Amino acid sequence: LRRRSVRFYLDRIVEFEAIEPAMRLAALSPSACNRQSYRFLFHNDKETVRKISQLPGGFTGYEVPSIVTVIACYRGYFDERDINVPIIDASLAVMSFLFALETLGLSSVCMNWPSLPDYEKQMRKLVALDDDEVIVMLIGVGYPSPDGRVAYSAKRDVHDLIQWNKNVE
Repeated sequence: LRRRSVRFYLDRIVEFEAIEPAMRLAALSPSACNRQSYRFLFHNDKETVRKISQLPGGFTGYEVPSIVTVIACYRGYFDERDINVPIIDASLAVMSFLFALETLGLSSVCMNWPSLPDYEKQMRKLVALDDDEVIVMLIGVGYPSPDGRVAYSAKRDVHDLIQWNKNVE
């Protein structure tokens, strides 16, 4: 209930060991045929984080101390019907990862990835991606600043999100 997108962080490095328990939990997320067709790239080097976070354009006005690049892997999928499977698998793991970070005293902010050729080309220069891999999203991770404000947007009512026993024609 308390997880929110945080954009203001303490100037404190996030070590891999701090997020590893969250990744262990994310690895337990369901995936198609248990293939886990994704991987997470974690960076906490300030210069690399700066370069990656500047690409999508959504990290303006604040800095993140570390960044996770979520990658969908298509190896093993050859049928067009499976086009979304690696993205869904990665997204399920992200959800668990975000909630786990919160329990570890870390906060996060999700950044949509603009899936455009120029952005992909620039990112491939920064991180090692195989030909069958695509970026799903970026996640800023850090220790929240106690003085940082968090934007509020009300969640929709559950009855607006689900319909039951609706007849289909």
